This record gives sequence, C-alpha cells and structure tokens, in this order.
Amino acid sequence: MLFNRPADTPQARYVIELMTLAYKELGYDVHIIDFNHQSALSAANNGTLDGQLGRVASIS
Repeated sequence: MLFNRPADTPQARYVIELMTLAYKELGYDVHIIDFNHQSALSAANNGTLDGQLGRVASIS
C-alpha cells in the first residue's frame, strides 16, 4: 500500500502505526512516500496513491 507522508503530528504518527499494523495483518506492506500535498488527494482518487493517512488533524 502506497500512501503520502502526512504532516508530522501525533495524530498522523498514530494513524500510520495503526494502519501499518492493520495492513500487515492482511498481508500488505505500507510504504510512506513524500508526495506533493497539494495534489495528494487527486493522486489518491486517480489511483497513483492507495489513499491518504492523517489528512485531517482536527475535527470540530
């Protein structure tokens, strides 16, 4: 699984750790790459990336 590197926040680090463990249980490796954040959502939508992790840092 290929994801872009989210901002370095405690929430994002937790999401990366949790998703890495979950995907490992399913037999998949998670790879985090540096990708232009401005176009990452579009890249996830068109299949260049498998998705986004830790996209929203706060929810009100």
